[in-house]
Amino acid sequence: MENWTWWYLQPPRDLSQFPEHFRFTRITTIRSQMFVREGHPILAQERIRYEDLANYPWIMYQQDPEIIERVATLLKDLGVNPPRIAIEASSLMAVLELLRSGDFLACLAAPILGVVQDVGIRPVPIDREIWSFPAGITYHRAIEQSTPFELLRQMLTDEVTKLGLDRTEQR
Repeated sequence: MENWTWWYLQPPRDLSQFPEHFRFTRITTIRSQMFVREGHPILAQERIRYEDLANYPWIMYQQDPEIIERVATLLKDLGVNPPRIAIEASSLMAVLELLRSGDFLACLAAPILGVVQDVGIRPVPIDREIWSFPAGITYHRAIEQSTPFELLRQMLTDEVTKLGLDRTEQR
């Protein structure tokens, strides 16, 4: 189910570009968050300074170029150097394993914390939002009243609840 959940929860890039017979039902909002390994020196600091975020090497997930841009924009807006990208990995599992093994930073969708918390990865507590986006189901309007669509919507809603995400269902 987890693979299906994330496949269907992909955000639409631009709904205005979709044909009129497509709809989007928002189920939740996905927030991006910075992560480090347990024991990373940045977590030992009483107060994390934004400059510190640029001082460590970053691992980025190649399949998510938008987050690379968002992190660079955030750091620029904060008046600090852009992220020093050490590795761009083509596998999310590689990102997580590399993150666990060194003093790297990574920016990922916050719900991944539920998956990685028990493998020694922790969020970096900062007071700025990096990026958030609506997540839900994009579908053809003709199936909106069908039983299979309703079952899928309910399964996704249940998974969102299990992950502890806020439910914000809107059509």
